[in-house]
Amino acid sequence: RREVIPLSRTLFQVIDLKTGIDRYVDLQGKDFIVVSVREEGSDGRFYAVDRDGTVWWSGPVTSGAIEYRSPSGIFHVLKKARYHMPNVYPDESGINNMDYSLFFTKYGHALHKGSVNWMSRGCIHIDEKDIAPIFKWATK
Repeated sequence: RREVIPLSRTLFQVIDLKTGIDRYVDLQGKDFIVVSVREEGSDGRFYAVDRDGTVWWSGPVTSGAIEYRSPSGIFHVLKKARYHMPNVYPDESGINNMDYSLFFTKYGHALHKGSVNWMSRGCIHIDEKDIAPIFKWATK
């Protein structure tokens, strides 16, 4: 488990909660997405930040329910999948239920299209109107 604390628009402190060791990550000059689950009045928000530190898109998110807590940290996009049906939690209708997936862990956690009205099984749900431009913009 980690805690990520924003110190400025591009500088973050990452604390390993088990060891207490911290490190600093500066994302200046890089495009990145920040997901905050500590926003007042909601489960959270995402912020797409371009390489000059400008937030160019933001929207609501939901994250993992307590028993499926979403991981915390600084991650790279490992894989992009426009259409995806997970093996673990397939939709009984047979319709892809993780469209516009930006996978950020080897365990299948992703930012993807989903309802921001209910919690996920560990992924970050982004509303349909917000995920398409983020998916197109994000790089691996």
